[in-house]
Amino acid sequence: QSGLIHWLITGNWTAKVGAGLLILGIGALLRYVLKEVDIPDLMKLSGGIVISAGLALAAYLLKNRPDRKGVYFALAGASAGVAYLSAYAAYGFFEYIQGFNALVLLGLVAVAAGIFAVNSKSLSIAILSMTGAYLAPAFSLENTSPLTVYGYYILISSLCLIMVSIRGWRGLIHLSFLFTLAGSVFFAWTSQFYQPMYYSVMQPIL
Repeated sequence: QSGLIHWLITGNWTAKVGAGLLILGIGALLRYVLKEVDIPDLMKLSGGIVISAGLALAAYLLKNRPDRKGVYFALAGASAGVAYLSAYAAYGFFEYIQGFNALVLLGLVAVAAGIFAVNSKSLSIAILSMTGAYLAPAFSLENTSPLTVYGYYILISSLCLIMVSIRGWRGLIHLSFLFTLAGSVFFAWTSQFYQPMYYSVMQPIL
C-alpha cells in the first residue's frame, strides 16, 4: 500500500532507478531513430519491439532466482514500459498506424501489461510499465494533438484505476497525478495545449 516515494526508496532502489533511466534512454533513442535515421519504416518500429523482447527475456532468465527478484521485477517493468513507447510511437509520433488499429494495439499492450503486473503482485512492474506509458507522449509532443495525448492518458489512467481497485497500489495514483496534471504544471511537457485554440478539447477533458 506504499506511495510512489516510499516505493522508490525501499527495496532494491538501484534496480528501480536503473529501469526508469533505461526507459528514458530507450524512449530518446526511439525518437532519434524515427526522426533522423534513414531506414525502412517497419525496421524503425521493430526496433522498440526487439528491445522490449530482449528486456523480457533478461527478466525471464532471472525469474527463478530469489536473490535477483528486484532486478527481475525492474527488467519486466522496463520491458512493458518500452512496449508502450513503441506502440505509442506507431500511433502518436510516426502516424504509422491510424484510427481503430492504433487503439487496438495500444489496448492490447495495456491489457497485457496490466494483467502481468496484477498477476505478479508487483508494484514495481506496475509503476515502471506505467512510467513508460505516461512518458511516451513526451517524446512525440511536437507532432500530436491534445485529443491524442489526453485521450491516451485517459486510457492509461483508466488502466491504473483498475489495478488500484484490485491491488490498492497507491503509487499508481501518485504516478497518474504526476503525469496528467503535475506534468503540465511543473514540467511543461503538455503546457502547449493550454491555449485558447484548444479550449473546446481541454475543458471537457480536464
